[in-house]
Amino acid sequence: MPEGKWGPLGGKMVHLSYGKCRMLLVLDEEVGGVRQAGAVDLGLQFLSGIARGRFHPKDGHLYLVGLNGWQTAAKREGCLHRVRYTGKKFLHPV
Repeated sequence: MPEGKWGPLGGKMVHLSYGKCRMLLVLDEEVGGVRQAGAVDLGLQFLSGIARGRFHPKDGHLYLVGLNGWQTAAKREGCLHRVRYTGKKFLHPV
């Protein structure tokens, strides 16, 4: 996520799940010299399997496209979604 435009998620990594039609926050750390990570669902459900995400260079919003294919939880054949940070309080693990 871009620094400065996404509040507490700025500079963090997200994962786009094609199969589950979801966006997850990747939580990584180093313990004893070993890097490890986990992912937590951000609670956003998309209409089809999102596979491509791009940030608009001017508005900083995240644009996602998706499709319905093999092994997805998709409800539609395809989708185009805009995800934006609204500035509202956002609870998430750190």
